[in-house]
Amino acid sequence: MTMNTAGLQQTDDLQALGEQISGTRKPLLLMFSQHHCPFCKKLKSEVIEPMLQNPQYRQRLFMRELMIDFGSNLSDFKGKPTTGIDLFELYGMIVTPTIILVDGSGKEIAKRQTGVNTVEMYAWYLDQAIDDAVLALSNGDE
Repeated sequence: MTMNTAGLQQTDDLQALGEQISGTRKPLLLMFSQHHCPFCKKLKSEVIEPMLQNPQYRQRLFMRELMIDFGSNLSDFKGKPTTGIDLFELYGMIVTPTIILVDGSGKEIAKRQTGVNTVEMYAWYLDQAIDDAVLALSNGDE
């Protein structure tokens, strides 16, 4: 069985992604996931995939997934080689899924969403965080 992420792209080059989004005044939603995480799959299918299909979200922010398992190698926002798990720990995360909203340099600009309790409330809290991130960037906090 293949996992359907309905367009949620994984990233391994945060520096290039950061350069791409800098100046757009759009935040980057980064979902830290693991392949074996049932809560990650549930969050993607019930919250993230519907967001990806909604043009209003695509106009407001960039969305990417960052896998922390299987020795995932990537470049951080400064171009330094690192791994998904090292970046996960650098941001002080303890569970997957965790969603952060960052600017083009990787600075968190809204309240992070950690774990999943109820999917219905998760979407509401995530919308609030997205609004805060968009507002922070429109105020020049980048």
